[in-house]
Amino acid sequence: MIASGDFSQRVDFMGEFSDSFNRMVQQLDESRHQLEIASRTDALTGVNNRRHFSELLEAEIERCLRYSNCLSVMMFDLDHFKRVNDTYGHAAGDEALRTFARTLERSGLRKNDFWGRLGGEEFALVLPETGIDSALKPAERIRSTLEKTSVQHGPLTFRITVSVGISQYQQGDTIETVLGRADQAMYEAKQTGRNKICRALPKKKGTDLFKRTIRKIQE
Repeated sequence: MIASGDFSQRVDFMGEFSDSFNRMVQQLDESRHQLEIASRTDALTGVNNRRHFSELLEAEIERCLRYSNCLSVMMFDLDHFKRVNDTYGHAAGDEALRTFARTLERSGLRKNDFWGRLGGEEFALVLPETGIDSALKPAERIRSTLEKTSVQHGPLTFRITVSVGISQYQQGDTIETVLGRADQAMYEAKQTGRNKICRALPKKKGTDLFKRTIRKIQE
């Protein structure tokens, strides 16, 4: 015993204390990591929230400036979403949002593509090193896949569609301007029939800002 000059018990105690301390540090590190994930994730859909999405987009814009890269931005808005909530209830509306988020996740995008929920029924997707013409194919794939996907909520089954606007980074763009053009193109899609894709073209004298794409993109 320690009183008799035997310090072995103290060594065991220090070992137990060290193990407990290490476990506490590990738990704190795991908690910190979970909090970091929560701070950048939309709680409902599990995708990037608006703040983290904006941080990622800002970093991509900086790369465009540094390396003269291009990128395309898509804005998505679920069609008649208020009608979904009013008809089936807000819980069913939440499931519709999750269904769309899963559609994005499973749409065959590349590892460096990223997306997020900007709020309400609006989502955005960024395709780095992709021009606006090349962005049309994945946009149509997402639109057509969602159109054929059923939303399941308890005994309820219903379908949803999405309107899509696409813009391409231009020199001098900020997050607000490149997202703003995609948002305007998306608004044009909603105003001209919904469940379709519109793209924003570079603003030039004597040309229209928008050019509507055909509903079914030819392969």
